[in-house]
Amino acid sequence: MATIFDLVTPRYIKDYWINAGYDNVDYLGFALFPSVKQLGLTLAFLKGNSGLPVSLKASAFDSEVPLRERQGLTKIESEMPFFREGLMIGEKDRQELLKVLETGNQVLIDAVVNKIYDDATSLLRSAYVTKERMIMQLLAYGVITMNFQGSPISYNYSFDTNHKLVLTTDSVVWTDFANSNPLEDIRTMQDKVEEDTGERPTRAICTQKTFNDILRNEKIRTALSSMQLYPSTNNLSEFMLNELGLSVAIYNKRHAGGKFYPDNRMTLIPEGDLGNFYYGTTPEEADLMGKVDSQVELVDEGIAISTQYKRESPINVKTIVSMIGLPSAETMDKWAIISYE
Repeated sequence: MATIFDLVTPRYIKDYWINAGYDNVDYLGFALFPSVKQLGLTLAFLKGNSGLPVSLKASAFDSEVPLRERQGLTKIESEMPFFREGLMIGEKDRQELLKVLETGNQVLIDAVVNKIYDDATSLLRSAYVTKERMIMQLLAYGVITMNFQGSPISYNYSFDTNHKLVLTTDSVVWTDFANSNPLEDIRTMQDKVEEDTGERPTRAICTQKTFNDILRNEKIRTALSSMQLYPSTNNLSEFMLNELGLSVAIYNKRHAGGKFYPDNRMTLIPEGDLGNFYYGTTPEEADLMGKVDSQVELVDEGIAISTQYKRESPINVKTIVSMIGLPSAETMDKWAIISYE
């Protein structure tokens, strides 16, 4: 007869996670920052190599080759944060499972085992939330902040302050529907990024609340009315695509702490991937992977599921989910952030 040690394994938890479709989350950040695995703890990447092209210098035959300096490149290097949390299946849970196993009733067995798997996969869902929160913080603020054992820490990506537009005067904030001009604010930042980098942002991210502020703007409504268009989300989206060449992604997904992407701001971004989400090698993976009796599995390239068994009294099973990760942002110089209160 199967025991708890046979049923609660990383392989079964991973299979349950995949079969339940939990790995197919429609998080925007996952699409913009593909997952990449690397060894070690350090994230290092070069940003800023996105300026306008320059011509080659003229040179005489048989002369020394002049070497060009790598101007405008900034190396971002940081130790990636480590996340780890576990759940315990104690003797009481084990006894309940044992009773069900003795009945031979597969329906009851599946119900109890799936409840255990649901508890374990809640840790994986939390890892996905942590990843998406970091990506959206980076997009919304150009910096990632978090608490580490009660103390705040931040990861500074040296975002170009010239590509931030902070609207503070009452007459220009987008909640002043009579006097503000969101369309021109967006166009101004598109022009600035294109002037600096040679590439114009063609995509944007904001929440529905921010999009509604634009939709309620009197200049926007007048423009839509002149084209005999009702002021709706779809019509405004089409209008912004035609006027600015900008496709807007309205992102309202939430986690327990609020929205992933905050209200009252918009991030302008170029086409294609914006960077990668780099996973490091967790202690569980480093210590256990490759061993014959390994009790570790990976999801999404670098989130490790492992189990620890204690067979002597008290008998229990501990499921652990851990990850080391941080997004890169090689295209950051082609972003712009507009914010208001």
